[in-house]
Amino acid sequence: MLLKSADALWYRNLKFFPDLEFRIVGAKYYSALYHFNQTRKKQSIKAQACQENKDQATQRLLFERATMNKSVPIIFDNEPEGPVEQIVSLNSISPGITPDNILGRKPKCFFAMFKSFIGASTMGFAPEPENVYNLLNSNLSFAGVCGFVPKGNSDAYWQKHVPGLRKLEQFDQIMTEYGLWEEAKWEQIVKNLETGVIQKENVLVGDTTHYHAHSGFETVTYNNSKGKEEKKSQSKTT
Repeated sequence: MLLKSADALWYRNLKFFPDLEFRIVGAKYYSALYHFNQTRKKQSIKAQACQENKDQATQRLLFERATMNKSVPIIFDNEPEGPVEQIVSLNSISPGITPDNILGRKPKCFFAMFKSFIGASTMGFAPEPENVYNLLNSNLSFAGVCGFVPKGNSDAYWQKHVPGLRKLEQFDQIMTEYGLWEEAKWEQIVKNLETGVIQKENVLVGDTTHYHAHSGFETVTYNNSKGKEEKKSQSKTT
């Protein structure tokens, strides 16, 4: 029984996870999802009309780097998307229940996806889409306690089925771009301080963890300010 296993702290954490404490973040996620989908449709139309080829894009990206352009800040500050219209109310969502006023197929449950990322971290894995996807598809207990069920032999879409990698990547992207990971984190930190779960310390800790990007490099040829041809390496243009 996983609840009684000393090696399954992750299961107890997810089984008794305080889902409703994150209901505000959940409502904001669904509203951000709607805004994200609408924005991507407009960008897709614009992209179809774009005449920039891959070589031109590579040159543009090269000169948008801080090492090539002094006006570009050295440290990238990821400003979250501005506040979006809240079209989802708190009372319309809960674990396993998704809003009905978002166009298209019913979305995957915010609480289930949120717990799957938290669970991956609790189990000692980097909370990244690839790791979450592998856990959901290799550990039936993990998928179940998060709130998902295996797809089985049915090809029909059901919002409670284990999500695909692309859906998990989209969830992570939206949570990041709209500042929702950060909001959820700070709310929990404040609560933990207020309730004494963690004690205040006069020590500042910086997280220096680095994740490997799935990217290759290519050598780019360009002309410097004097017209002389030079070469520089940068990530491949996709």
